[in-house]
Amino acid sequence: MDKLRQESTEAGLKHQLSRALDTLKAIEGTYRKFKDEQLVEVRTYPKLVEEEVENLERAVCEYFGLERADKKKVEKKKVKANLKPAELAKIKAAQEARLSEEDEWIRTAFREILFTSRGSEFRVLTEAGVHGIPPPDAESLQQPPAATNQQSANQQESQAKHGYITLLPADATDKAAEEDENVRSAAVPRRTILEAKIAIRQNFLDFLDSWRPEAAQRGAGIVRAKTEELEAELRLRLHLHEPRARRAELDVHNVRAAELVMHSERVTRHTKGVQQTLDAMKAEFAAMNEEHERLMREFATKIDGMTEAYTSATKSAKLVTLSSQCTTEVETLMEGIRTSLRKFRQGLDNKLQMLREANARFVKSFKLFSEGGNFCPEEVDDYRKRLDKMTSRVDAAESSILSELEGMEKKRLDAANAKVREFEEQFRNHMVDLVFMEKVARWLTNTQVKIKAEVSDSNSQSLKLVETLDSLAKRVDACARPNLDKETVRPEDLYGGLHDIFDMFNDRSVYLNCIGTQKPPPVVVTVDEATAAAPAAGSSSSPEAAGIGGTATSRQQQIVRLPSTQPTPVSRPGKQPPEEPSAGVIKRIMRTQRARAHGGSEVVIEADRDEAGGAGGGAGGLAGAKDRKLAARKKKPGDAEPQQEQQTSQAAGTGDNTHTPSLQGPGHASVTKMASRRESGEPQQQQQPTGGGGGGAHPPVNRRTSASRKFVAKNQRLDKKYMVFGEGEDPAEAQHFLGRVRRICREALDGMLLAAELYYRQKGSRPVTRPQALHETFDQCSEVIISKLQAYFGQADAYHNSCVIELRNQLERLERLAEQIPRLAFEDLYNRCVQSVRAGLDRLSAEAASALTELEQRRRKHEETLSPALGHPERLHRLEAVCRAEQQRHEELLAALAALKTDKQELVVREADSFASQVSQLSELLFIKLDSLLTADEVERGRVPPDLLPTADLLRKQMAGEPLHDPNKDQLIPRGKANWSGLPLNEFQPPEQQPPKTLRCATLTVTAKTTMAHNETDKARREFYAAFKEFFYEVMEEIRRAAAEADTLEARWFDNWQKSVQRIRELY
Repeated sequence: MDKLRQESTEAGLKHQLSRALDTLKAIEGTYRKFKDEQLVEVRTYPKLVEEEVENLERAVCEYFGLERADKKKVEKKKVKANLKPAELAKIKAAQEARLSEEDEWIRTAFREILFTSRGSEFRVLTEAGVHGIPPPDAESLQQPPAATNQQSANQQESQAKHGYITLLPADATDKAAEEDENVRSAAVPRRTILEAKIAIRQNFLDFLDSWRPEAAQRGAGIVRAKTEELEAELRLRLHLHEPRARRAELDVHNVRAAELVMHSERVTRHTKGVQQTLDAMKAEFAAMNEEHERLMREFATKIDGMTEAYTSATKSAKLVTLSSQCTTEVETLMEGIRTSLRKFRQGLDNKLQMLREANARFVKSFKLFSEGGNFCPEEVDDYRKRLDKMTSRVDAAESSILSELEGMEKKRLDAANAKVREFEEQFRNHMVDLVFMEKVARWLTNTQVKIKAEVSDSNSQSLKLVETLDSLAKRVDACARPNLDKETVRPEDLYGGLHDIFDMFNDRSVYLNCIGTQKPPPVVVTVDEATAAAPAAGSSSSPEAAGIGGTATSRQQQIVRLPSTQPTPVSRPGKQPPEEPSAGVIKRIMRTQRARAHGGSEVVIEADRDEAGGAGGGAGGLAGAKDRKLAARKKKPGDAEPQQEQQTSQAAGTGDNTHTPSLQGPGHASVTKMASRRESGEPQQQQQPTGGGGGGAHPPVNRRTSASRKFVAKNQRLDKKYMVFGEGEDPAEAQHFLGRVRRICREALDGMLLAAELYYRQKGSRPVTRPQALHETFDQCSEVIISKLQAYFGQADAYHNSCVIELRNQLERLERLAEQIPRLAFEDLYNRCVQSVRAGLDRLSAEAASALTELEQRRRKHEETLSPALGHPERLHRLEAVCRAEQQRHEELLAALAALKTDKQELVVREADSFASQVSQLSELLFIKLDSLLTADEVERGRVPPDLLPTADLLRKQMAGEPLHDPNKDQLIPRGKANWSGLPLNEFQPPEQQPPKTLRCATLTVTAKTTMAHNETDKARREFYAAFKEFFYEVMEEIRRAAAEADTLEARWFDNWQKSVQRIRELY
């Protein structure tokens, strides 16, 4: 069966199957033979049982001395059963002859005959043997009486000695009972034992007689059962053995045959799958190649579709977007190609790896039978050869696909770059012009933003001052008219915080540069009201949309002319324009200039060399820049492009880069050097354009064009007519508003003129690409730029004037609020001192009240003690004692009242001196604090339209030689230095003392200015000093009056006392 299981061919399977069937037939014959041999053995079992029964019977008979009477008959029956009839007759005759002899022998050899319950006969032998049962009288006959008695005596002695019960004969028992009644013994008669033995023997015989047929019957049953068992076992073995041949054919032969077929088909399917995978990879490569061709066609279509976009673009950002879009398209295209190549390559590697691993796993799956598999060595060798052929096919397919993949990416990239370079050659000049236009727009916008920032800073300062004044007004009101709904404010808090408020207004005046009679720095601003225009609140950032030099739709649009002082969104204090005004600004500037230039070319704006390809490089500069961009595409995606970042940083046109705009490309070094020479005033020669392919974009310069380019050799920006905002930096400009605006305008003018100069040098004699929005000459552009910046500065100056007027109003309000603080401070001081005096007087009264009460109680006691009975001569000594006690009380009361009056007067005088000192100190402190108050009269008035006076008044003033307009008309009070005398410090004296001959006054206070708060301080301190002086005399009068009343009452009481004592004495 193992060979059948591991056979590798169909012929070998059939041969092994026939051998297996023959072997199974031989095994079936062995089963039958084995069953017959077992039957023979089983049939000997009854004989063995009978022999065992005979042995048992023989042993019992020998034990009891018996013999079966019919034993010989039984033996004879057995013999007769085996003999022939003739032999049986002879035996019968011999038996009858011996009958007589046997009967005689029986009478002599057997003593007794026994019968069982089944009728079997047993004979008791005469010789009973060891275990035989003797006859009943045998012992008594054989043993004499003396022996019997001796035996009984011995038994009794032994019983008495060992203490156990013995069996005695009946007569012995009776005798023992007669001898000793106290001894009880259990004596079993021998007859009883003999009867038990006889019963046991009879039971054994009955058992043997009944067990013999039962044993024979059971033996026969066992033989029958075992025979049936062997038959059933044979049938079972045959039943189990019968399907083995069929299973050997089906389960082994057929299964192995199916395995051989399955193995072959599996290898065939694997090879087909590998071949299909290789064909699918080739088809996928062809589809990827076709997809790349389609992407290249779509890319070329997109690039061709951009041509119309750059000719109609209105923003350089659009062209930059187109340029970057080209780069993006190339990157997108190459990214898609790289992605598809990477994906295909990854898929190719994965599939080839999968095929190789599949082959390896397939080979490893060929496990031999010794390894737990179902392959034989011949199969494994054959299949491995077929798989090695498929591995060779996989390697060949990989080599062919990889050879075609090499160079595919570079080929696509070269084709895309060639298409992009062809497109970029077409819009170089458009890029330069639009970049310049937007650079001027950015300069103007950034200038406006900077001015707006200064305006916003100024507005925030003004708003902070307004909030501070409002807060001060609320605090003053809360202090003057306190309420539960208002915060609690003390006068010390008010005048303590004045210093910070005064500093804020001083800082504001310094920022506006409007202190005293200083004139603002002369501003070289010549604004023609007929040509200067204020910017509109537009939001367009496109030069063409804003109309630099005119609108793009019509050159005959009406010029908007506004007064030079009309406020623009920048000059609105505290407000922001609704939209970005740069577009409207540029539009109105260019409209005005276009009217001057007879509708010719407009303002031109220099293009950054980075974005336009370089100033001296021409076509080669742009091509070089684009080549650098294309080369940069091969960098890592995370690498930043320094050139593009610098272009972005220079696009703002502000900050430290104002005078030196970044220029990249072949002409960068020469342009930077030229700009530095201009700053130092050195002469400079015209720089010839250099760089790769620099002369390919412009025609040669002839005599006709040289005249229009003479400005290149001149230092145009250093001309005096362009220095309208000063010639250099002034450190003081950074301190005030107009100085900062002037510096912003100067920097913007410098930057825009430099940008325009570089642009016109780069442009040369070529016409502009957008004549509706660009000028042809540098002078036209510079005039428009200067006029616009002058308009900006004029608007800032108007805003500054409004801020000065606003500051004057705020100062007036501050002065009026500060005027209220001194009165509140002195009032609070007066109230506190008055309360202190009242509290001191109450304290002294409370301290003296206990002593006065005790004296009053003594008076009442004396009054109660005094009675008419004390007038009796015998009681005169008691009356004298009472009178002496009352006299002592009277003197103590007068002394206490005098001391109380003195203490109160001293307290009031002390508090009055303290009040005078505090008033002097507070007034001095307020004078010093208020001396730092900035007044409206110290600030310039600003440009305020004069009041219209009647003609008669004007003529009268003119004839009298008086100024037509009084410069001091708005002055609130006379200003100037002031001396403030001090208050008396020793004026408060008790009424009993003489007033001092010389008053000692506080220190004289000298202030540098006079304000309403100073006047109010002096007025308030004198008023409250007078009020306290009046209060002082009132209190002194109250003290005097109270003391006089107490003395009068005591004097009246004492007179009455003396009169009462006299009357009592007169009674006896």
